[in-house]
Amino acid sequence: MADAAAAASALLDVSTVEGAPGRAWALEWTARVDRALSLLLEEAMTGAGPRSGGLALVALGSYARRSLCPRSDIDLLLLHDGWNTRDLESLVRTICYRCGTPGCRWGMRSAPPRRRCVPVTTGSTPPPR
Repeated sequence: MADAAAAASALLDVSTVEGAPGRAWALEWTARVDRALSLLLEEAMTGAGPRSGGLALVALGSYARRSLCPRSDIDLLLLHDGWNTRDLESLVRTICYRCGTPGCRWGMRSAPPRRRCVPVTTGSTPPPR
């Protein structure tokens, strides 16, 4: 596979997106972010040994609405079942820090425990605190 970080960085060069700002531009930019993240995730998954548990990378906010602008946050939720901390940290580093795109800033926040996430994904109301 070609160097995923270099390919992702090229995709995330905002100056190469053609057209005037608007809906079509936002859709193209969002599609580029999709491709870049897919490349980085694929590299992270193939470069590692077998893992137990599932994994999902979920778009949130303007990214989920497919309306990213040049300086939009790229909000992601990483759901997993059974991954250890070392493997998760390696995955996040590969996805978030390997693109090397000037002007891109990545941050990481922890998520609520699974018992609070599952009701949201199934449509039921979380239990009161």
